[in-house]
Amino acid sequence: MRGVDPVVATLILIIVAVIAGISAYSFVNALVAQTISQSRSPSSTIVIDAASMDHLGNVHAIVRNVGLKSTSIVSVCILNATNQALIGNETNINRKIDPGQCIHLQYATYAHVNSGDWVIVKVVTSDGASATYKVRVQ
Repeated sequence: MRGVDPVVATLILIIVAVIAGISAYSFVNALVAQTISQSRSPSSTIVIDAASMDHLGNVHAIVRNVGLKSTSIVSVCILNATNQALIGNETNINRKIDPGQCIHLQYATYAHVNSGDWVIVKVVTSDGASATYKVRVQ
C-alpha cells in the first residue's frame, strides 16, 4: 500500500493551517470588539421619572439613578422634538446622585419655545449616561 504523495500532504497541511488561522483571527477579533464596546458604555444609568417646562425655558425634572454607581448630573439640554436640534441647555451643573436616589432638578435653560410645543428634556451625567423625556411646554 502506498502513502499520500508528499506534495498533496503539504497542501493539506497548508489548508488546515490557513483554516485554523482564520478561525483564531475571527475569535480574537470578536473578543476585542466586545471588550471595547463594554468599556465605552456608561457605568451609570439614570431615568427621568417626570419633567415639565414653561415657555421661558425653566425646566423641572425628577431624575433617578437606577445604576449601581454614584454619578453626577452635568447638563440639562432641551431638544426640538421634531429634529432633535439643541434649542437650550444648562451645563453649569454638578449634582451628585447616588444609586437608588431621586433628585429634583430645576434650571433655566433659556430655550426659546412657545406654549404647546413639544420638546425633549435630556439629562446627561459625567460618565456619559443620559436620559430623555418628551414634554409639552406649558
